[in-house]
Amino acid sequence: MTNPTADSSANQTLIDHIIWQASPSQVLNFPKYLLLFGIGVLSSYFAFYWTWLIVGILAGWLYLSLSTTGYILYPDRLVVKSGILNLDNEQTELFRILDLHWSQPLYLRLFGLGNLSVYTSSDITNEMNMGEAGRTAKHGHACVLLRAIDKNMKIEALQLETAEAWRHICKRAQIQRRFAAIEALN
Repeated sequence: MTNPTADSSANQTLIDHIIWQASPSQVLNFPKYLLLFGIGVLSSYFAFYWTWLIVGILAGWLYLSLSTTGYILYPDRLVVKSGILNLDNEQTELFRILDLHWSQPLYLRLFGLGNLSVYTSSDITNEMNMGEAGRTAKHGHACVLLRAIDKNMKIEALQLETAEAWRHICKRAQIQRRFAAIEALN
């Protein structure tokens, strides 16, 4: 007879195994930092030196907003964590992923970064606001936007481009889900 505690701890270890982890690059904030610096310089010209304090606080807030956003890929789900004061933890099951879209705007392409849009079959009625992580809709499907991630990320030693590695992992999760449903029927 098997020990149910040992089986559940083994399953929990498998589920909690992190395949990939990242956060958006601060390159996204570069134009905002330049604007804040320009405002600081312009205000110094007019002898408003106290504005440097406001510029510093705003720059710190921008930095924290991206550095507290994280993307974690587990074997069965994608987790997007975000928030400075209010923490948000959005989870999407991998078997729900329908489509992926990889885009590289010029300013991100210069740094080897890009955006990965993950379209899911989730209900989008109450999920339209995800802060820095981003959530939009396309053809009635929810979309989780992973912003400014490394184009050359390696997942489980897969030597595939970003979108191809994600497709491989999502397809594997869908197949495992189908087998679990078939076993449940038997």
